[in-house]
Amino acid sequence: MKSSNHPVVESALLCGAMVMAEGIAMSSDLHRAEAHGSVELSPEARFVGEAVNWLLSGMKPLEWKVVHLTHHAFTDREPTPEEWGMIQEQYPGAPFEAFRDPHSPILEGHLNVLFKNGLVYYRKAAKKIMPYLLDLVKREVPRELWPPHYKNVDLSQSHFERVIDKIPHGRMLGLTAVGGTILATRGPRVAALTMGAYIPGVLALGGGVNMMGHTGQVENEWERTMVILGLKDAMPDENGSYASNFFKNLAFLTAGEANHGDHHENPGNPFITSSTNMLKDPSGVLLKKLSGLTIAGRPLVNFPQNSA
Repeated sequence: MKSSNHPVVESALLCGAMVMAEGIAMSSDLHRAEAHGSVELSPEARFVGEAVNWLLSGMKPLEWKVVHLTHHAFTDREPTPEEWGMIQEQYPGAPFEAFRDPHSPILEGHLNVLFKNGLVYYRKAAKKIMPYLLDLVKREVPRELWPPHYKNVDLSQSHFERVIDKIPHGRMLGLTAVGGTILATRGPRVAALTMGAYIPGVLALGGGVNMMGHTGQVENEWERTMVILGLKDAMPDENGSYASNFFKNLAFLTAGEANHGDHHENPGNPFITSSTNMLKDPSGVLLKKLSGLTIAGRPLVNFPQNSA
């Protein structure tokens, strides 16, 4: 076992690299490829994305996908009692969570979404929505009778994902393996500092994008901060949308997700920004570079014809 003379510096570098790796995997694989289909990953590229996600997050990609699709279908809103009555008639047995934004700062509060998104709101929605969708499959309900935002969702899993889910506590084995590897190779101080910073850091990445990306129309970043702190009401644009771009200097740290308002305007765009600058959209730049590489004659990444 090696021990570092500068454990804080080493831990900060390790933690930063891990957060960035998970951010790119989430943005490229879970978000752009799986949820929106704006890019197509080869089996090899998808396996890498799934492996990184397993090692660094423990999330279930299928759950993430359906929760995110719900977020887009009902951005910052939930059904009124009258609407919910009609929904229950049209889709018997559907949970309320399937027709409500699962992690809206407008509904839940900005700081609540920052701190509770990954551990509370995401899990609550997934636990209600997934059994409902799987029951529709089991009962062989025709897709045209499904709620519109789920009609085209692919509920299949890769072989890798099926194997992980068959292992008891398999989802958490990845993070355990990463922590154990750091412990064995860099020592207990570096391991404790790295994992102690990484876990809240990666949770803040997802929560932070949703928190800052739904602050409505603001004149400057100071006003955005006031909205986040609850000292100013969020104001929608002329279309009633609260989705917004935020803190452009944080685009690299969010793997390109900081242009959140642009993404909501065009979810099918594989490039959340039009920039080819790695500092503004590292995920998009990486996907573009991988599209020029092939394995057995197949590109690692393909952009469908209808992608922007």
